[in-house]
Amino acid sequence: MTKTLAVLLACFTLAGATSLQAQEKPMRFAGFNAGAQPTSHAFSTSTSFPLYDEAVLINSNHSVDGGAIFGVNGGYQVWRSIVLAGEYSWFSSHGNAAVAASIPNPLFFNQPVTVNPGIPGLERKEKAFHLSAMWFKTFTDHVSVAFSVGPSFIHVSQQLATKGTVDAGTQNLTMTTTNASGTAVGVNVGLEGIYMLTQRYGGALFVRYAGGGTDLPDAPDVPAGGFQIGLGARVRF
Repeated sequence: MTKTLAVLLACFTLAGATSLQAQEKPMRFAGFNAGAQPTSHAFSTSTSFPLYDEAVLINSNHSVDGGAIFGVNGGYQVWRSIVLAGEYSWFSSHGNAAVAASIPNPLFFNQPVTVNPGIPGLERKEKAFHLSAMWFKTFTDHVSVAFSVGPSFIHVSQQLATKGTVDAGTQNLTMTTTNASGTAVGVNVGLEGIYMLTQRYGGALFVRYAGGGTDLPDAPDVPAGGFQIGLGARVRF
């Protein structure tokens, strides 16, 4: 009898240990996202330089269009339904600048001319790293959702229409573009629906806000990021 109890106890202990190992094995995932950042942005710049003992004033209203966004991500389960995750994403787009410039008269004081050139095709690039804590809710073996929140660090590269030259003795302005960059620190908040085709492979639909702002040379308070939506592939380990 004692021997039988010992054998049964050993079997239950082994089964419990196996079950515990299965439950305690942390979930890990890697993935790829492709989607859109439809948010458009606008910001203004103001610069000047001396000419004819007065000053050329250049005010530019810049716009940035939405575009495609891509990302690679991964996560590691740290406690129950909580996963710590990171994603590297990249985005590129173009925009325009509407310029209003005041050019002094070479012969008479206080008689400037105002010109309004338009500058198309200004390039915007964003490379971002997003950290997040994800809370997973599983409904079936195939379906789960995840809510995420965390900080975002967005490196912005922006082509600006803030500079210009004036031909000597004239009021003819030729605009030039410059490249400026900076890093925006912001926040990301998202919701993701996941469908696992198999125990390991699946797909996702995500919606997310990831944005912030930064100061560029001659361009304060430049917005970056924004609302994002897309599809992704997921691999669990």
